Amino acid sequence: MQRATENIKQLKFHDDISYQVMSVNDIDETVQCILTTFTLGEPKCKALGITRADGIAYAIIYSTKASHEGLSIIARDAETSRIAGFVINSDFMSDPPEGIEKISPKLYPIAAITDSLEKKYKEKNPTAKGELLYQLLLGVMPAYSKRNVGFTLGSLSWDLARDKGFRGVIGECTGPVSQHLAIQKADYREVASINYGEFVYCGQKIFQHVTDCKSTKLLLKML
Repeated sequence: MQRATENIKQLKFHDDISYQVMSVNDIDETVQCILTTFTLGEPKCKALGITRADGIAYAIIYSTKASHEGLSIIARDAETSRIAGFVINSDFMSDPPEGIEKISPKLYPIAAITDSLEKKYKEKNPTAKGELLYQLLLGVMPAYSKRNVGFTLGSLSWDLARDKGFRGVIGECTGPVSQHLAIQKADYREVASINYGEFVYCGQKIFQHVTDCKSTKLLLKML
C-alpha cells in the first residue's frame, strides 16, 4: 500500500486535481457522483430509464464496501475540495457486498448482464482471489470531463493493483468511448462480450434499444 500511496501523493496537484485512496469519509460524495455520472450517460441505465432514486441503494452499498477495502480512488478539485471523479475497485473474485438484495429491482437486468459477462470469462479462465483487480465503476463529473481525470484514476488503479500483488486489472466497458479509450490508449484487450440486442432477461430483449454501442465488453489489462 505504501508505494501506491506515494504514487498518488506525487499527483496530488496534477492539473489542480488531488487523487487519494477512498475512505469512509468520502462515501456520501462518491454516492452522489455515481448517481450523477451513471444516470447521465451509461447506456444500460439510459435504456432502462434509471433515475437517481433507483440507484441510491446500489451506490451506497458499493461505496461503503469500497471505502473499507482500500482499493478505490477518488479525485478532488484541489481548490474547492469537491469530488471530480472516482473509480470503485474490488477483487474480481470477492463476494457481493452486504445488502445487495436491497437494490432497486429496476437494476436487476443490469446486474444480470454483468453477471453473464463475468461468467463467460470465468468459465474459460479460472481465477483465484488476489489475481485480478476489478474496476467496477469509473465516473467523472461533467465539469471535469476534458481534464484527463478518468485516465489518471485508471492509471493510479494499476499502481495500486501492482502494490497489492494483483497480476492484472479487469473491467466492464459499456459504451463506445470508454471501450475505444481503454483498448487504444490504455492497452486493455477484450476477453468477453455480450451483444445488447441479443441479451434476454425474463423473456425480453431488454437492451435492444441501446443503439450507440453494439455490445458490453469485459476488458483485461495485464500488469
